[in-house]
Amino acid sequence: MNRHHPVRHAARLAVALLLVGVMSACGGDEPGNGAEPPSSPSTESSEPSETPEPSETEPAVEPATGRVYETPQFIMRAPEGWRVEYEITDAIEFTSGPPPGEGQASEADPFGLVTVETEAVSRQLSLDEVARGSTEDLPRLADSELGGEAAYLLASNQAAFSDQELGLWYDGVVVRLRFTLGGGAKADRQELVDSVVAAWEWK
Repeated sequence: MNRHHPVRHAARLAVALLLVGVMSACGGDEPGNGAEPPSSPSTESSEPSETPEPSETEPAVEPATGRVYETPQFIMRAPEGWRVEYEITDAIEFTSGPPPGEGQASEADPFGLVTVETEAVSRQLSLDEVARGSTEDLPRLADSELGGEAAYLLASNQAAFSDQELGLWYDGVVVRLRFTLGGGAKADRQELVDSVVAAWEWK
């Protein structure tokens, strides 16, 4: 019977060595040894990761909230507090100034005119063709947008005044949006332009 003891001893020794190896591996992961404890796979799989909520992009400028002008092709809003200077079949002009005989506009804030003109043209025109038809003697800058549609841009922005015109062909009409502004800072006048452009809607 004693002849079997070496085999059992060897088997026990192998198991002991195996246990020592396992314990050593586990001991290397103890927090006291400077290693982080292993994460539980069951915990990771049972807790779904949270999806971050999409953030809403704030508009660069608040859309104008003044008087509404509507045609079969578009809806535009004048700056808040601006009144109609004149209106005909295919054009309207807004002004910030008080009615005639009731004083003058303050130069602390932007003042002047915002004009919209339309012209029926059945043939679709490119931006270059529409820009060539403008009566404004202003340098043409890089094309811009009006209500999400590409538009030509003519502009001259000086320290004391700003002249800009955007235009394009849309749904059978040529549309021109013109700004003739003074007063305030250059940045304030540009913000007024951007607010009217931001409020523009095509039908």
